[in-house]
Amino acid sequence: MNTAPGPSPKPRRRPLGLRFAMGLHRWVALPLALFLILFAASGIILNHRSTVSRLGVSRKVLPTEFRFKHWNNAAVKGSLQLSDDSCLLYGHTGIWKTNSGFLALQDYSHGLPRGAGRRSVECLFKTTHGDVLAGNRYGMYRLKDSMWTDVACAHVVDFAQRKDQLYVLTRSHLLSAPVDDLSALKIQPLRPPPGWDGKVPLLRVVWKLHNGELFGRLGHLVVDLLGISMIVLAVSGTWLFWVPKHMRKRKRKGHRVIGLAASARSNRVWHRRIGIAVVFLLLISTVSGMLLRPPFLLAIIRSRVEAWPGTSLRDVGPWHDRLRRMIYDVDTDTFIIATGDGIYSFDAAFEESPKLMRRQPPVSVMGVTVFEPVGPGRYLVGSFSGLYLWIPEKSILMNWITKGPPPDRKPRLPFGEHMVSGYIRGPNSEDYVFDYRRGALPLGHAKAFPDMPDGVKNTPMSLWRLALETHTGRIYQSVLGQGQLLWVAVTGLLTTFILLSGILWWLQTHSKTRQTAT
Repeated sequence: MNTAPGPSPKPRRRPLGLRFAMGLHRWVALPLALFLILFAASGIILNHRSTVSRLGVSRKVLPTEFRFKHWNNAAVKGSLQLSDDSCLLYGHTGIWKTNSGFLALQDYSHGLPRGAGRRSVECLFKTTHGDVLAGNRYGMYRLKDSMWTDVACAHVVDFAQRKDQLYVLTRSHLLSAPVDDLSALKIQPLRPPPGWDGKVPLLRVVWKLHNGELFGRLGHLVVDLLGISMIVLAVSGTWLFWVPKHMRKRKRKGHRVIGLAASARSNRVWHRRIGIAVVFLLLISTVSGMLLRPPFLLAIIRSRVEAWPGTSLRDVGPWHDRLRRMIYDVDTDTFIIATGDGIYSFDAAFEESPKLMRRQPPVSVMGVTVFEPVGPGRYLVGSFSGLYLWIPEKSILMNWITKGPPPDRKPRLPFGEHMVSGYIRGPNSEDYVFDYRRGALPLGHAKAFPDMPDGVKNTPMSLWRLALETHTGRIYQSVLGQGQLLWVAVTGLLTTFILLSGILWWLQTHSKTRQTAT
């Protein structure tokens, strides 16, 4: 009697849905692992701007687009004339004193907080009393004996003076004080714009949801933990992909793999546990990040919504984080304030509702970078969408770089042909515009702006700024070119597929385990 065993039964093939989820999860996540780690690490740094503000990175180790060359990368945002033969230049590189020919630069940042992030200056102003003031994200400073001394204030973006009253614009408030007593600064209430309904821009809600600020410190902590979880998942997932091949190689050589096998089992368990625990929060973070960059940004940029109860945007007022630049027009005795929602005219006493001004120039979503009076009722308005001469009373608008008409419609991209980051007028009325990519460009004349001295070129980039360039994908522009605009959108979609396939894989496996147990 033949008692030989029959052929072994074929192993059951995994369901198609499980095989699809496994393949998608592995083969999409593997090439993205490094970039997911960079996204997460840079996001954590962005959430702690003040903490890392003193840290800088040498530009010599960065791609060429991020090195200073001919005053690019917002090295200069503006200037302030001190006398007939001396002026101050200011921008991301700090404050520099120079002569009328913009030569022989001298570092004039003594007294400002140390650190690449804290050195950047947003505005300079000279009062009628002779005081020279500087403002940036971290404070307001007064020049005394060639040293800058701190004046209690925060996130100053502009100054103006009317008679003997100084006005200080921050991102959310207008402050005022007598010119000779800056210690008396107090908030100047601003009336809401006509038709304000208490709603907030959806873009701001999504942005604060993405970084956790919408829910205060707890939100920041949750986002930090999500970043750490993403790093752990990317590292452990890569390890799980690599370790079976390494185990097989060791087996062929006759080596023991018990330790590796135990490590792989433990890693797999924790990879699943952490992934399932945070997957829905990671999906929210991923989708909200995609909405902050083109092309998905276009879907929300004009929408307004009710502020959610219990969030940081509830009852913050119409101007919270919306104020950008300011001009006092002595001819009309009005204040003109550029905001994230347009340019408004305020009466001198700030008693009436502001008026939205007529036929405004195109302004990039990044906000106004140049806001200068150039004559009675004439203003230069610059942003990453270009530089424009604006005469609102006559509804005149001209491209000040090309001397041609403005675009027929609002640009769909967040920048134009000229990404204007600064503007100065020399003592001989020689205009220069500073393009973020190309640097200093003469306007209406052929005299080139002097090149950057080594002392300015070697100014490091702040770690926070580097994290921002990495998080938005701009760090890859030397490889991707204009395609870097879609980097966040593409990687966001792929990350969404990774997370959803991970859920599907877990559900399939979990369901199979329960069936086997019963």
